[in-house]
Amino acid sequence: MSTTGVRLPPYTPDLNPVEAAWSLVRSAMANTAFDTPDDLDRRLRRELRRIQLQPRRIDSCLTATGLTIKPTPR
Repeated sequence: MSTTGVRLPPYTPDLNPVEAAWSLVRSAMANTAFDTPDDLDRRLRRELRRIQLQPRRIDSCLTATGLTIKPTPR
């Protein structure tokens, strides 16, 4: 059985949906000064949870890559 694939360069942020998710977090936390590392941790967790609870934002991160997801047949 032969499989075909696409070789990618070592780092392709445009094809990584995680980069888009982190971009959402960074923009939500821009220009914020934190008093303690715990404050930063709480805010970071809140922003990640906000993304997690909004599936459309996750979908937009996947869509931004331009890639299609095809399930592997069983």
